[in-house]
Amino acid sequence: MEGSTSIEECDSFLKVFKACIRRPCGILGHVGKCLKRGYSRIRSLFDQVIQNSDRECLNGANIEETDPGRTNPTREEPEQDPDEENPNIRYVENGHRKQTLDLYLPRLSGRQSELTPVVIYIRYDSCMMDNSRALRDYVQNIGEYALAFVDYRDDDLPAAVYDCKAAIRWLRAHAAHYKLDPDCFIVWGKCDAGLLAAILGTTAHLRVFDVGDYLNTSSAVQGVMA
Repeated sequence: MEGSTSIEECDSFLKVFKACIRRPCGILGHVGKCLKRGYSRIRSLFDQVIQNSDRECLNGANIEETDPGRTNPTREEPEQDPDEENPNIRYVENGHRKQTLDLYLPRLSGRQSELTPVVIYIRYDSCMMDNSRALRDYVQNIGEYALAFVDYRDDDLPAAVYDCKAAIRWLRAHAAHYKLDPDCFIVWGKCDAGLLAAILGTTAHLRVFDVGDYLNTSSAVQGVMA
């Protein structure tokens, strides 16, 4: 079945993940206790994916509030420079109200001619005070990075993983228009969003989590901060 994964692949991932929980380092950063709590949730997630052979479950139909569409829509993009601030972009066609992202580009005066690396910040407002404005202003002023704030459904796993990967695919599919570097996507999260960031960084090869639009576009990230 297209998009399926094997028990061996999942078990291999879980062994690596569990080892990193015992000794937090590298791509997983210092998520700490949040990772330990998340292990059982990830185990349940993989069990659900392996055991459920129904395609409708894998494409997210059982957790979607609305049909996100299953095609890869094409859009004619204007050729002028994109705006510095691009709020409330829907990364899922006809999707949930929370399936949106805000994209902020470096200010035109400081924008480099080459493609811009992207920092993808997964929001989790209950973990800390929202510092989105300060972070946005900082990124725009230094002129070296684009910043995307990603919102997602509060349906827990696997919905949040589906959504974050859909947002990454949307950004990569539109990289040329926004002058983004598709080979330099860094995902950042704190608390439970840090757990999501860790999952995104360690499941790039598991296409079973890619559902919805732009399925021919990679949801891989090149770095994780958690």
